[in-house]
Amino acid sequence: MFRAAHATPISRRAFGIGVVVAGVALSPGSARAGTVKTGPHLKVIELFTSEGCWSCPPAERKLREVADDPGILALAYHVDYWDYIGWVDPYADPQFTQRQRLYARYLRSRTVYTPQMVFQGAFHAPGSRPGEMNRELDRIDRLERITVGLDRAEDEVVEVSLPLHKGAPDSTVHLVTYDRERTTDVLRGENAGKTLTHRNVVRHLQHIGSWSGDIGRLRARTSAGPVKPGSGCAVLVQANDTGRILGAASFDLQV
Repeated sequence: MFRAAHATPISRRAFGIGVVVAGVALSPGSARAGTVKTGPHLKVIELFTSEGCWSCPPAERKLREVADDPGILALAYHVDYWDYIGWVDPYADPQFTQRQRLYARYLRSRTVYTPQMVFQGAFHAPGSRPGEMNRELDRIDRLERITVGLDRAEDEVVEVSLPLHKGAPDSTVHLVTYDRERTTDVLRGENAGKTLTHRNVVRHLQHIGSWSGDIGRLRARTSAGPVKPGSGCAVLVQANDTGRILGAASFDLQV
């Protein structure tokens, strides 16, 4: 089962457009990344979830099962629209709710709901339904994807390399920082008394540039400050007209 909330109209400008800075020289990283994920076959799962939703824990368990798969980038966005029913999710952010509502427009869904899994920005399914995740991951194989590079330049600076790809749609480049694992003892609400463990909990989402098929590099400072051990960083290249994720890359820092 899943919990639905009514969607409200929203502009696609919520994804934002930045400026590509080309030709930036790569500086040595101040620390080594642990697990690095990139390449034209990397698949992206975005889970919209809430600690205040009773049907979300099974979907989070599914996300944990694939979080370390080298071919999958799994991200969990905690939304805030269930906070009123007894438990305020400590990881919820209105920006993540905004992102989910924009997906509702792209995917022609009349509502937003939890737990919702969005696959490569192109398909969605209730995260609580057995077998849905594998089926949607298989559908991603039919989508063309690009290789995106992501490297750590300094404590608070990352560099993104973008390929030459003729005919690519105008796209936005997003930078995501996340905590690899978080645990909460829920005291109230629908999950009262449960200890919930989350993987790849998104803490910050920012727009760092644009891309339309030209080779180039972006250099960006993470709004979350230094990317510390136990956290990670990802980049998503997302088409402005469809919301489809054309390419992605990530690195985790080991504890």
